[in-house]
Amino acid sequence: MMKVYFPFLVILVFFHVAAIAQVSPKNYNLDFKLVENNLPAGWQIVDSEGYVFGIDSSQFVEGRSSLMIKSNGGKNAGAGVLVFDIPHNLKGKSLTFAAQIKTEGVSKEGSVGIYGSIQPEVDFQNLEHLNLNGTQDWRLWSITLKLVPEQTDKTRIGLYLIGDGKVWFNDLRLFVDDMPYTEASIYQPTADSVYKSSSQLAPFELNHHNQQLLKNTALVWGLIKYFHPAVAQGNWNMDTELFKFLPKILSLPSEELQEIELINWIRHFGKIPSERRNRKENAEIAGLKLRTDLTWIANLNYSDKLKNMLLQLSEAEVPYQKRYVEYFEGTFVRRFEEFFYRKANINDVGLRLLGLFRYWNIIHYFSPYRYLTEQPWEGVLDEFIPAFHEANSFAALDSTYLRLFSKINDGHAFAKLSSTHNATVFGSNNVGFKIKFIDNKAVVASLGVDSLGREAGLLVGDII
Repeated sequence: MMKVYFPFLVILVFFHVAAIAQVSPKNYNLDFKLVENNLPAGWQIVDSEGYVFGIDSSQFVEGRSSLMIKSNGGKNAGAGVLVFDIPHNLKGKSLTFAAQIKTEGVSKEGSVGIYGSIQPEVDFQNLEHLNLNGTQDWRLWSITLKLVPEQTDKTRIGLYLIGDGKVWFNDLRLFVDDMPYTEASIYQPTADSVYKSSSQLAPFELNHHNQQLLKNTALVWGLIKYFHPAVAQGNWNMDTELFKFLPKILSLPSEELQEIELINWIRHFGKIPSERRNRKENAEIAGLKLRTDLTWIANLNYSDKLKNMLLQLSEAEVPYQKRYVEYFEGTFVRRFEEFFYRKANINDVGLRLLGLFRYWNIIHYFSPYRYLTEQPWEGVLDEFIPAFHEANSFAALDSTYLRLFSKINDGHAFAKLSSTHNATVFGSNNVGFKIKFIDNKAVVASLGVDSLGREAGLLVGDII
């Protein structure tokens, strides 16, 4: 069945490494003009026992021969897969891969299609959901993947047949941001690329002095991130700027020097525009239950010069759509865009603090239920800076995030550090029964397959 075959295809996509024939720069041989051993040059068969591949000169699209994959009538262990590893890290936001496909006698439980994989775990798309099988004439199909060149190690495109039958591919096309791939730029790492996998922050001992300094940095950093127009327009990477700033500010012994450094840091992002948000609009929302809390500015142990600069920044006019905050189309529901550090080391104290700073500021500026938290939200920052500083193991960090999430009294917060059930914290086992809440009571709804519940006298309908 297809559900058995396809995981095998995923394994091939993510774990197979093969040396392939070289093709010319920016010519990926999508037209199959270059042929070696009856296969398109540069393309590679991947673990496809039970399938036959080759150029078929009897099937044409606009005068070009097609690539054929067919089952050989024997046992098909998985899928027939032909892949091409793109030799460039293409710069853009989206990659669209398209192909003309024709099928003949593909089994009902089978499927054909194209796929794309951007590793490590950036994106993966295919045509499985369309269930293309049977006998169908030529038709153009496409997939679109998200490009994140800063996080990309490898980009692969492929053609596949799962199950019995025959399929032809032709007229392959590749676009970057809707332009032909031959016109796309190639991503070039910069001096800041080192921060994509490490904060470069050396381990340090936490004391009362630098703990307060980290808190002030988190507060100022969050205000810049969400209120500075130049950041909102996408001109700055706030993670990188934080990583660069932390060693500087942590090395300063006096509040006077720290204040100078904070002022220079704010100026570093560009002049704060004189335009202010509509005062009438602010007056109209004066009766709202929850507004932006900027009381922390007045509580800083710095001069009015810095405080007035921060207040001025908080009133700056910013675009509706920001680099780090977007809205789902047609709604006021926010979507937060953040870089995912797939290569992060759990021992990196800078990355651990970044996670805390991100989450705290998102809740502080965007959560409509912040006022319902049992603990004042600013106090959460005081409590968790030491916790994240010390959480230098996988289980410790997972547990620290869970404790942080509990502070908002909302079960919709989670991290991708562990399994769905946080096995690193609670273990891999669970109770042998399920419950439902009926009239605000936990009622046993079903028992597991073992006899543990019955031996303990637990029955369906019992109230916990």
